Amino acid sequence: MIVVRTDTVAAAREQELSLTVANVFAQPRLSRLATTLEQALALDDSSPEPFSLLPAHVELQDLLRCAKDVLEPANQVQDVYPATSMQVSYLHGALITPPAGCHAFYLDLPSSTNIDVARACCNAIWVSIDILRAVFVEHSGRYWNIIGHSRGPSPINVSENEADLEISSEKIFRQALDQPLQLGTPYTKFFIVVSPGYPVRLGMRLCHAQYDGVSFQTLVNMVGRTLDNLQQEYDKQPSFTAYIRHAQQNEAASLLHWSKLLQGSAPLPFLSARLRSIPGPPQSMAAEVLECKVRVHHSHNARDSTIATSFAAACALALSYATDVEDVVFGLVVTGRASVPANLLSVYGPCLGIIPIRLRLRPGETLDEAIVELHRQRTESRAFETSTFANILQACTDWPTNQRQYSCIIQFQDIEEEPSWDKRIRHSVYRRSLTTSQPALVVFARPVQGELEISVLGGRNYYERHELKSVLDTIARLLCGLDR
Repeated sequence: MIVVRTDTVAAAREQELSLTVANVFAQPRLSRLATTLEQALALDDSSPEPFSLLPAHVELQDLLRCAKDVLEPANQVQDVYPATSMQVSYLHGALITPPAGCHAFYLDLPSSTNIDVARACCNAIWVSIDILRAVFVEHSGRYWNIIGHSRGPSPINVSENEADLEISSEKIFRQALDQPLQLGTPYTKFFIVVSPGYPVRLGMRLCHAQYDGVSFQTLVNMVGRTLDNLQQEYDKQPSFTAYIRHAQQNEAASLLHWSKLLQGSAPLPFLSARLRSIPGPPQSMAAEVLECKVRVHHSHNARDSTIATSFAAACALALSYATDVEDVVFGLVVTGRASVPANLLSVYGPCLGIIPIRLRLRPGETLDEAIVELHRQRTESRAFETSTFANILQACTDWPTNQRQYSCIIQFQDIEEEPSWDKRIRHSVYRRSLTTSQPALVVFARPVQGELEISVLGGRNYYERHELKSVLDTIARLLCGLDR
């Protein structure tokens, strides 16, 4: 029996067996999964001791002086640890004006919910998820997470008015997101918006350095349990530090894998004529995002692979055609959770990573042939997805220092609501107009009502619309089974 679904990991966990998603993909037959259980049981999913990830040469007091706001008597520091490279990239965007990567995530509670209950939901989230209490500081040339204790009150703004819920909440969220993140001060803020005749809206202003899309289910179900039992003890969520430690323990083996994959590779040229004309590395700047989008009927029939693999293979061929390069290297966004112990699958935090995909295409290579090679590569790489893109490009390539970045990043998003999500609570994300501070082209795909929706995005400062549309059209033709 072939198993390719991540719920196998959850089912194993219910039987107190520890498997990872990488285990399932490496041994897709149930009869062979048993051979991995002994090793999986040895994985450590406990949270490290507070301050244990702080390097010995860094003085704690020097860091705390950068964050006076978390030194209130009721809100003493719980932990300090370095920011991951993914967090750093999000922080760079959050610090510019207008800020990028900052969103208002909101939950619509039943209209019968009173304000005290909504406050209790905010407090449950605040107490249980430590990364939301993070204050970001810069010291000694790097960024740090300073985690405040949960004893301090959660920052809640309550708005009661007669206006339409959408109009009033949009005004509140927009004002909150107009403010860039400030180092040394908390960024998380809760909003309760009450309008007669509407659901009670619980909103949270968050920076992407504090969460990823996989984390949303944790929030929804935590609020659902609070609605059912206000007297319950708050859930203890796995700490983001446990994920960081797992990534550190896996780093040596991961970098060895990526070094073998990238040996002799070169950075892919930018697809923008404007960027190719710049002699040095492009400067990061806030820019409005251009987007071209299409939906395609994709008749997926590749054996033992997924729609995500077909999409990535089509992107590789399209990039090769656009740049006239046969050895194609680009970034792929992954959850970062494929190799973690089962108890860390629900960790709340920015675990997303960007790993390299490399396809050496032969002249005339077909999409089916590219799919076979990419499926093999992805199966071998799943155990090493916790490596940061900065470490991979620095330690595993001999690319020129000023070219250690991906010119294209792709993402296939298939996060869907599962039966375990609390159906009483509608959830969504409010975003300002899309902006980016990165020069990379982004190709994004997600299943929508039986079709595949594909978007190609790039900063207006870097790309022309026809450049985006040319790539999009090629990917769509490939996935629809048409010739180049």
